Amino acid sequence: MELPQADLEMVHAPQIFPRVSWAQLGPILDQHPTTLAARWERLHSEGKVWVTGHQGSIAASGTVAFVSIQCYPQARNEVLARMCAIPEVGNVEESTRSWDARLTVLTGDWTQLTGQILPLVRDDPGIARLHVSVMTGLYATGSNWRLDVLSPAQQRRLRELNPVNAAPAGSPVPQQNQLRRLLSVDGRMPAAQIAAELGIHPSTATRHLRQLLDSRAVLLRPRAGPELLGASGLLPLACAHSPDTA
Repeated sequence: MELPQADLEMVHAPQIFPRVSWAQLGPILDQHPTTLAARWERLHSEGKVWVTGHQGSIAASGTVAFVSIQCYPQARNEVLARMCAIPEVGNVEESTRSWDARLTVLTGDWTQLTGQILPLVRDDPGIARLHVSVMTGLYATGSNWRLDVLSPAQQRRLRELNPVNAAPAGSPVPQQNQLRRLLSVDGRMPAAQIAAELGIHPSTATRHLRQLLDSRAVLLRPRAGPELLGASGLLPLACAHSPDTA
């Protein structure tokens, strides 16, 4: 199925600025904000586009590991659901080969990987065996992918709204793990909803969110469904599922 130009633009824009507001995007696409909001909601509900957040382990101190897992019979679906609930698991790729799935695990450092996340995966009652590979070099990430349907001028205006100037991390924000968990489900979750979920004032939620994103402690990644990624089979979950490919 080929998406119309207007829908493709709604995919490309968040790739440049994941949390762009419809009021900001309206003049760039020459569309009313309510029209854009309705279009995004339709695309999101159909599983064609969404935004997730993950641990900002792309920094020099971060660690990325790929964990292949084999599940006990009849336990696969439950295991995948539990793996998707772990914020440090950025992707769950379903496999049709010897392993049931491969997890992409992103942590702040080696200690977190080996002391917290790997034991959590290893001790899951539905996992029969696993294999861990640690990434030693990073050349590109899925967040680098661009649909490239917006004009150069439109792309420039979006980049001006979202300048990439990483600020020092500083002290961890209060409830950082809870906030990161919420963003792993919906990277565009409004600050008011975040505040309600965490029991804090909306202005406090906005400040904490800005600190996490500016310091790149959390990275936002727009994702697209199979209409845009061929046979990738991505689903609108807290993490993405795709079939194993050669």
